[in-house]
Amino acid sequence: MTNVYPTVGESANNQQRIYWLDNLRAVGMYLVILGHCFYGEIFLKKYIYSFHMPLFFLISGMTFYLQNNDNFRLFVLKKSKRLLIPYFFFQILTLPIWFVNSKLGFVYDCGFIELIKGIIYSSTMKYDAPTNAAWFITTLFVVEILFYLLRKITNTNLQLGTITALIMILGFINSLTEPKYFAPWHLEVALVCVFFYYLGYIFMEYKDKILEIIKFRNSYLAI
Repeated sequence: MTNVYPTVGESANNQQRIYWLDNLRAVGMYLVILGHCFYGEIFLKKYIYSFHMPLFFLISGMTFYLQNNDNFRLFVLKKSKRLLIPYFFFQILTLPIWFVNSKLGFVYDCGFIELIKGIIYSSTMKYDAPTNAAWFITTLFVVEILFYLLRKITNTNLQLGTITALIMILGFINSLTEPKYFAPWHLEVALVCVFFYYLGYIFMEYKDKILEIIKFRNSYLAI
């Protein structure tokens, strides 16, 4: 596990941005918007929903960058600045918009206290927040911290993949239970998404070999 890659937008050893990864993220954002444009259980919506959020965690895993001198405190601090501060800032920024919409009857007026709980809890299934679309940010924070710790305690990519797969199975089992359990910051979702994050990470670790396998002569395999 010696190959490391810079986070998109960062400079590691003067490496430039990975533009195809930026484009993939743009496609993912477009699919999220498109998926929310449909009402009802139509096929296209179901198809988009089947992979658009796993795709984002996959992309995030592709941008995982761990310096040899990184320690846990610095990693958490860095991710807090990039994810948690923007999350809370965005929620507070949209509070006036939520207030107007609640008075106009466009959104359910759950009360200010419940709204604050929604911001802190960051779970659209438990409490409402000024913008429920931001749930992904706190869940990604959990996934990144979890993956960092798992990578630190494992010696090989096989060990790392095995552990993340087992954690994903636990998260999937939880999704089948009744009544449903909705944890703060969607911790139950993070259990599943950490495996998609791992897949993105392992793709970048062996990118050249994988691309060699799925060259044009094997285009059907790529599809």
